[in-house]
Amino acid sequence: MSGRGVVSVEEVTGGKAMVRFVELPQALHADDGRWAPPVMAWERYRLDPHRNPYFEHGDAVYLMARRLGRPAGRIVAHLPEPGAEGRFGFLATVDDPDVVAALVDAASAWLREQGCTTMTGPLSFEPEDEPGLLADGFDRPGTTGRPWHPPWARPLLADLGFEQVEEASTWRLPTTGGECALATE
Repeated sequence: MSGRGVVSVEEVTGGKAMVRFVELPQALHADDGRWAPPVMAWERYRLDPHRNPYFEHGDAVYLMARRLGRPAGRIVAHLPEPGAEGRFGFLATVDDPDVVAALVDAASAWLREQGCTTMTGPLSFEPEDEPGLLADGFDRPGTTGRPWHPPWARPLLADLGFEQVEEASTWRLPTTGGECALATE
């Protein structure tokens, strides 16, 4: 689809390529103790255009970047309905500005083909499902179901011209003795 130096981006349409797409964040971030892996059955479901109800009205393209032939990143460009604002999400990459730029360029090109003039993200298919980009708190482990991106993701997107449009907080409550203390009567 597009190339940038030793980085190429291809559309993922199914089969083994889709399995690699779904599993790529695990391959990239499994060694980072802060990353919380998603529930894989849920990931496979929500990324499956034949099963996820989002695709009854929405459309998307799945893109994978390769650096020197090896998977190095992924992104999904999507539209909730024809004529809507373009979105991107499911971003997972290595720490490489060329990989991030190639993915964003390819996602932006697809959205332009759909008539979009803007692109907002990272957002999953539904805005309330993993919205946004982690901005701080990198010293704490992530939690399943919340967005997690390595510390370098935000500056790389900012370097490409993305600007923060809103802020949201996630709160964590310490528990007693490492276990959840429940009141009983």
